[in-house]
Amino acid sequence: MNAVRKAADLRHMIGMARAPSSGFGTNLFLTDAATERLASTGSLFAREFEGAVIVLRREPCFDRLYYAAADLGRLESALAQLDLTAGGVLVSDLVGRKDEVAPWAAAFTNAGFSNSTTILRMQRAQAGQAPAADTDSGVEVARAGDAEQIHAALLANFDVYIDQLPPLEETREAAASGTILLLRDGSRMAALLYYDRAGLSTRFRYWLVLPEYRTKGYGDRLIRRYFHDCAECRRFLLWVHESNSRAIPIYRWYGYKADSIVDVVFIKRQ
Repeated sequence: MNAVRKAADLRHMIGMARAPSSGFGTNLFLTDAATERLASTGSLFAREFEGAVIVLRREPCFDRLYYAAADLGRLESALAQLDLTAGGVLVSDLVGRKDEVAPWAAAFTNAGFSNSTTILRMQRAQAGQAPAADTDSGVEVARAGDAEQIHAALLANFDVYIDQLPPLEETREAAASGTILLLRDGSRMAALLYYDRAGLSTRFRYWLVLPEYRTKGYGDRLIRRYFHDCAECRRFLLWVHESNSRAIPIYRWYGYKADSIVDVVFIKRQ
C-alpha cells in the first residue's frame, strides 16, 4: 500500500481502473476535499491492481476499504491478492439498490468477508409533517468546546465498525458550524442530535438520548428543533439499521420512509 498524497493521484488511479471495460463498479465516493483532508493526515493508502484499485482509510482500530474496479472479476482478483496484517480488521460499505449491490457483495463473501449488517436509507416524505419546535424546549446549539464530550458519547453508544463515527476534529468542526444540537442536565450532556447539511439537503447522522433520560421526551425536543432549523431544506435523509425495529416506526412517525438504497456492511478479521 502506498500513501495517497493528493486527490488528483487517486482520480488518476480510478480512471485507469475504469478504462478496460464497461462493467465498472465502485464504493469510493469521497469528495476531493475529503480526500485531500485524509491525505494530509497520512490516513489514506492505495494499491493498484490490473483493472482495479483498492483504497484503505486508516481508522483508529481498523481500516475502511474502498474499491474501484473495471468489473466484478477484477475486484475478486484484487481482494484475493490483498494482504491483511495479523490482528487487522477491514470494513467495507457497499451502497446502492439491493439488486445492484448483490453481485459485488458476493465478491466480498468469496474473499472471506462476513456480512455484518444492512442499513436502510430513509427520506422524509413531506417537510410539513413534523410538529413545530418549542422555543422553550431547552435545546441549544453545541459549541466547539463540547466536541470532546460529544465524541466520547458517540464512541460509547454506537458501533465503531458500522456507524462511521467521525474523528474528534470532524466533530469539533460540526459543533463550530452549528450542526449539533444538545440538551443538558445542568453541566452534563443528556441528549444530542448530530446532522449535516448541504444546500437544500440535510441528513441527521446520530440521535442519542443517554439511558437515564429516555423517558423525558428529550429525543422529541431535539428532532423538532432540527426540523425547525432546517425548515428550508427539501430533502431529509437518515440511515438506520434494518434490524432496528424500535427506531424505524419512530422515524416513520416523523414522516420518513425507506427508499430503495441500502448500505451492506462487510467485515473481515484476520
